[in-house]
Amino acid sequence: MNHSLINERNAMSFSLQQIKATKNPESPPRTIVFGQHKIGKSTFASQAKAPIFIQTEDGLDDIQTKAFPLCKTWQDVMDCITTLYQDKHDYKTVVLDSADWAERLAHQAVCAEKSVKSIEEIGYGKGYAFAADLFKELLDGFSALRNDKGMAIVLLCHAEIRRFDDPQSDAYDRYQIKLGKLIGKMVQEWADVIGFAQLDTITKIEKKKGFTDERTRAITTGQRVLRLVGAPAFDAGNRFGLPDSIPLVWSEYQAALDAARK
Repeated sequence: MNHSLINERNAMSFSLQQIKATKNPESPPRTIVFGQHKIGKSTFASQAKAPIFIQTEDGLDDIQTKAFPLCKTWQDVMDCITTLYQDKHDYKTVVLDSADWAERLAHQAVCAEKSVKSIEEIGYGKGYAFAADLFKELLDGFSALRNDKGMAIVLLCHAEIRRFDDPQSDAYDRYQIKLGKLIGKMVQEWADVIGFAQLDTITKIEKKKGFTDERTRAITTGQRVLRLVGAPAFDAGNRFGLPDSIPLVWSEYQAALDAARK
């Protein structure tokens, strides 16, 4: 028997008495909603339970909600997190609007610390790694609000079309979260739900008059929807077995969560 291994084990801080079931249906979700500009992401988040917005971009003038003053530096963003953690309040949902503008502030903070004008000036991609370290601190702060204060977390983000190199098929374009590679990967791994907000569309086959040629057109139904399961055209996904698509309304989202987590 390896006695050194036993001695090492005895020095460990864990015991069998500390084992517990991991599933917790009462734990608030960490949600990312991304989509094109003015699709209704902020309106959706404002319908959540007792929301408070952390603004990194100005766009809430026509939405009735509560928000911190506009954050102009990375430290402003972190100060909002600290205030929510330390001060007594009745807010139940914290919304970052938006994550991609917060990433800009992280880049600015790195540039100021390294005395450069552009994050590209920091060689070998180290500037982006430094920004990712800052963003990890932000996510840790959100996790603390979730775990210790029982707050739901919503990150709003814009979408962009990027080329996707699929190892199993030809490359194609798709909607993805508008974040840098390192921060984007980190945020998506951290989230419980990644939802893509878009106008619902249907396809219609039309025949040209007098010809046999056909063409397929995409026609919008006018309904705004939240896609919760990924497809070739966009990123999405969740850990709860939510439906593929729901209306872009918070009450519909909450009802789907409640049903899936029972």
